[in-house]
Amino acid sequence: MKTEWNYREIKLDRKRPEQLYYQLADGLGRLIRSHAQPGTLLPSALELSALLGINRATVRKAYGELVKRQLIERKSPYRYQVSARKNRAVLDPFPSVGIILPCRFSALLANKESIGAAPCIKGIIDSAMEHKLSTVMLELPDFDASQTEIDVYCESLTKRLLGLVHIGGRDHFPDRPLEAVLRTRELPQVYIGGVPRMDNVGAVIEDNTTGIRELIGQLREMNHREIGIMLQFKDWEDLGPNRYLEYSMRFRGKIIRKLLEDSGIRCPDRYHIFDCGSYQSTLAKLKAKIQSGDLPAVYWCHNDVVARWAIRALNELGLRVPQDISVVGYDGLTENDDELTTISLPFYSMGHRSVTLLLDFYEHGIAEKNRISYSKTAFIAGKTLTYAVNQTKK
Repeated sequence: MKTEWNYREIKLDRKRPEQLYYQLADGLGRLIRSHAQPGTLLPSALELSALLGINRATVRKAYGELVKRQLIERKSPYRYQVSARKNRAVLDPFPSVGIILPCRFSALLANKESIGAAPCIKGIIDSAMEHKLSTVMLELPDFDASQTEIDVYCESLTKRLLGLVHIGGRDHFPDRPLEAVLRTRELPQVYIGGVPRMDNVGAVIEDNTTGIRELIGQLREMNHREIGIMLQFKDWEDLGPNRYLEYSMRFRGKIIRKLLEDSGIRCPDRYHIFDCGSYQSTLAKLKAKIQSGDLPAVYWCHNDVVARWAIRALNELGLRVPQDISVVGYDGLTENDDELTTISLPFYSMGHRSVTLLLDFYEHGIAEKNRISYSKTAFIAGKTLTYAVNQTKK
């Protein structure tokens, strides 16, 4: 089979210290790693030299370099094909998986909104070690980095990494360094917690349905037929400043409301609270609901942070949890042994799965059928959910 690559994407610069044939070998190597199946035919030296406007001897030397790297092999006196040993050659000798962080590692771990980052990273490292891969944590260039700096950064990634795992985005638009990395098609990439808009980047996200169905069963057992929803955002969904991917958490409320209503659990509009971005705003909004009489018997909260703010605010307003009102969170990472009822996200397994997905992209390429991997959520029966007020146990 012949290749259908755009060879003109290979950038050759006579001002660089590397000889042209070596630059060409690197460019062809990236195309082979990201697109080619064993047996794929490459153009003849005459064809490629005419296409790129370079000497045939340069192409022949580049092909010779790729033969040394075991990426291609001779099929006839004038033609080469991708080697059957291509994948093993690329992995040799000490391949690494890069972990792109949205900020400094210490700042990431200190951010309560990034509470799942640590178990995700543990999962990535453990999975990499199981596949005899090393890991390296990386930070993107600054937002105002020059195009040259961005190009050099992207090129360095393709030379030294098997692939990339992204831990969240930087919530900044435009983010030219991030966009350039995401558009580097020769480098397999996976995002955890969101679906990128570029079809060459995969994703590992949570499957809301599994944990919510368990919650629905518990709500029914406890005679709850209505529920209120508390969201961080001003509406049911929020794109946010990062326009390069769709965070699953920003659409969580809309998805979970539909799951609840489809199961017969009503979600009346009068109960819902939006824009719970701080404890003070949560307190003020709950106070208004109490005063208006629009308080449900149970609230599901956008995440565990909002749930804990709600519990603290309700206590301050003279209501007991769960005796007077129940509260359910979402994340599943316990804090101070508060025994919160919540939906647990599989942060560790999502990190672990991201490396397996990278290897799948590396071996077989990326397509719609393997681009997104879903990890099951689970219901944690804590002590902040009880039987509906004024209802008796069945």
